Amino acid sequence: MIEQPSRPALFVQDGPVLSRGDLAASVRAAVIDLRRQGVERTDRLALFMRPDPLAVISLLAGMAVAAVAPLSPTVPYD
Repeated sequence: MIEQPSRPALFVQDGPVLSRGDLAASVRAAVIDLRRQGVERTDRLALFMRPDPLAVISLLAGMAVAAVAPLSPTVPYD
């Protein structure tokens, strides 16, 4: 159960505010999708993503299912 589901959870510059309830529902849906695709606790995921709301949802869902390495295209990797 999410406490105060209508409270803001994620602010998007020049965009909508995602509530705690909306964020939790989006993460749950992504977790279900990852599990349907066969991702398990012992798997490792590399998420290559730009910093945006979808990245937050993807990261939280990935961490709920497996080990995650978030990668950003804006950071130089040598």
